Amino acid sequence: MSVLVARRQLFLLVLLLICLLLTPVVTHGFNFFPTRSSTGTAVKAGGPVSKIKTELLRKAEEVSRGLEASQEQQESILALIKSLEKKNPTKSPTSSALITARWRLVFTTSESILGKTRPAVFRPVGPIYQYINLARGTARNEEQIRPIPFLPAIEEAIDATIEPVSSQRVNVFFQRLFLGPLNFKFQSENYLDTTYLDKDMRISRGGRGNVFVLIRDDPPVGN
Repeated sequence: MSVLVARRQLFLLVLLLICLLLTPVVTHGFNFFPTRSSTGTAVKAGGPVSKIKTELLRKAEEVSRGLEASQEQQESILALIKSLEKKNPTKSPTSSALITARWRLVFTTSESILGKTRPAVFRPVGPIYQYINLARGTARNEEQIRPIPFLPAIEEAIDATIEPVSSQRVNVFFQRLFLGPLNFKFQSENYLDTTYLDKDMRISRGGRGNVFVLIRDDPPVGN
């Protein structure tokens, strides 16, 4: 029994250490593989929206959400993003029901979200989600990490409230941090501009100058 207690205490200490390491990271989520060469015919940034979106998603996948992007690849993706922003079909994203969804991150320039500034074992494994509920004024960032390879992944999340302040911007008030079985009161503020929104894609820019491309990925009904 004493061995089990000691192991449990060690595990909790590890979780606390991870929490301290990652606390500055999770707040950037609103601001939330080897490289393969591009193939196929390039799509001009000024082309039809559907083709631009397809090309953007293809290039985002090639660079692992941006983790493996060269400067040239990133510039190409950013050009597609800017082109889509000019064609935004939703004039007031912060009052549109379309924004309420579970969104999955497919590309970002944020090094902290991608885990570039973390040891490899602390980088996200699997999808990175952002939940937004406009009617309730709530948001949640969610990902998993696996700091110890032979143990199950640990869920890392942060809850926030959101307040629309313009047709594109919401202020974000972080409330609580979750790391595995642990949770802590966590207070910080930021903002998020939604610069493109349609029924299946969202582009946002955060207070630290980073850009985020997300696609709608709602869980199955009943979950």
